[in-house]
Amino acid sequence: MADQRRIHKLLDERRGTTAADAATGILDDLRTLWGMVRDPRYRFPKWVPVTILLGLLYLMSPVDIIPDFIPVLGTLDDAGLAALFALALRDLVARYRAGRR
Repeated sequence: MADQRRIHKLLDERRGTTAADAATGILDDLRTLWGMVRDPRYRFPKWVPVTILLGLLYLMSPVDIIPDFIPVLGTLDDAGLAALFALALRDLVARYRAGRR
């Protein structure tokens, strides 16, 4: 339930924005994420590297929950997983930004 509310909130925030605005937001998030990696005072939660590693292994693996040869659904599980990782990292970046202020 909380995840659904967070997704709806993010979608509402992005409603009416252009693709250029969205791309700028993504680039800002990536710059902040890189700053987090380089910040010696910041320590990532233990779940972050494990989750990233497992997610990348799953996305690169030929074994999927739904095989890729099934039209639409085969790609949908990979896209959904990538979206969940992006939301988790975006939330982490937002917390880091709030802590710096």
